Amino acid sequence: MPFSENATDYDPVWKTIHWLTVAIVLALFVLGGLMSRATPSLVMWHESLGLCLLLLTLARLVWRFGHASPPLPGGLRPWEAFAAVAVHRLFYACLLLQPLIGWSLYSLSPVPRAFFGLFPIPKLPWGGLAGAGARELLAGAHGAVAALLALLFFLHAGAAMKHHFVLRDNVLLRMAPAGLAPLLGRLRGRGR
Repeated sequence: MPFSENATDYDPVWKTIHWLTVAIVLALFVLGGLMSRATPSLVMWHESLGLCLLLLTLARLVWRFGHASPPLPGGLRPWEAFAAVAVHRLFYACLLLQPLIGWSLYSLSPVPRAFFGLFPIPKLPWGGLAGAGARELLAGAHGAVAALLALLFFLHAGAAMKHHFVLRDNVLLRMAPAGLAPLLGRLRGRGR
């Protein structure tokens, strides 16, 4: 069965934003894991990508308000539909909150850095107003949101794999890049 775009597929802008978000979040996890080395270059990349994630998430929200996403697949049990909506909403919250927490941490730092080495990253106005324990509180919150994002990522990816390989529906295919859909269809095999 050929896989083609139809009314239940996400449009190319949705797909582009989705997969760019995935790539940036994975890069941020890798860079975050290496932060104990904290070289200036590593920190600059982490902070710059974090700001890219914030901008991309804002663009995603603007796109979402102007373009309806495809409906949830039919046949979901009520708890599955609730879980799907809850995971997506938590993703949005984390994808906004995490870069803002990171930017707040940067704003408390006395060391200025440049966005990909191009121009200075502005400090948030409350950076100079923070108390002594603010950095530790923000760092803890940054770690907690990162853990929640990782959990949501595995839930989301696991559900997509279940839909594709167990339930054998087109949930994964409707977000897959056009060139990848035929390969995913072959990996799953023929039939439902």
